[in-house]
Amino acid sequence: MSLIAMGTTTYLNNNDFDYAIVHGDRFECLGFAIAVNNCNIPLVHMEAGEITFTDNYTRWAISALSTYHMCPTETSYLRMCWGGNLNAIAYNVGSTVVELIKDIPIKYSVRDKVLIVYNPVDNMEMEQFSNIIAMALEEHSYNITNKIDFIWVNPNIDPGNKQVVKLIRNIQSNFKELQFVKDVEMVEYLNLIRSSICMIGNSSAGIKEAYVLGIPYILFGKRQGCRETFINCEICKTVKACKDSLDKYLYSDEIISYEYKGELGEGKTSQLIIDCLKGGKI
Repeated sequence: MSLIAMGTTTYLNNNDFDYAIVHGDRFECLGFAIAVNNCNIPLVHMEAGEITFTDNYTRWAISALSTYHMCPTETSYLRMCWGGNLNAIAYNVGSTVVELIKDIPIKYSVRDKVLIVYNPVDNMEMEQFSNIIAMALEEHSYNITNKIDFIWVNPNIDPGNKQVVKLIRNIQSNFKELQFVKDVEMVEYLNLIRSSICMIGNSSAGIKEAYVLGIPYILFGKRQGCRETFINCEICKTVKACKDSLDKYLYSDEIISYEYKGELGEGKTSQLIIDCLKGGKI
């Protein structure tokens, strides 16, 4: 974060910019936001006003450094109006996820995967989650009529990611049905979600991208605690509840889908942001 702040400050001091845009709540983004603030450039914060468990402090620090808050939902917008930085200007513009998904080419037409995306939290929870997946794979290995691939995507770069990868490799050594995907482009990632009977883990992609695509999401653990969720999301606080939810999708006689209701916007976020920065009303 410090290296990003120093390098970005040097770059910004040698160039002229009207605005800078920062997305989300990652610690890398905080370094960028500090640099932008030091250089007196108006900062536009995407996905402002959300709440999570792990990254709240980082997100609100970025908010405090921002001039404009671009909120993805009505709830996040009201939160910024009630308790955010009083010097900032907040707008409900929806999420860029919606317009991105509207524009991607459809690659997979069959839903025949379980997509696993689990980012580091603490060792006990990681062990619990890996046991859930191992148990599901053990039971599913005997299902000769309805074979489903399990695809586990590489975790993010937070501390503890090496432990998650180690757990994945340990499970993978015992079950050929589990594939580990280390690097995946955004379009391919969205198509993997689209082709899944369900998604499981603790990633915000299950809450947003999966919902827009109509895919069920099983949310386990505390990483996304307090984040706004939608009808596709089942919040599981115990190992048993998580395993039961996964079994429901694995052994269902029909593929379950959800209709996107528009809570994240209508796919016009980019244009709305441009209008806001021009001083228009939305």
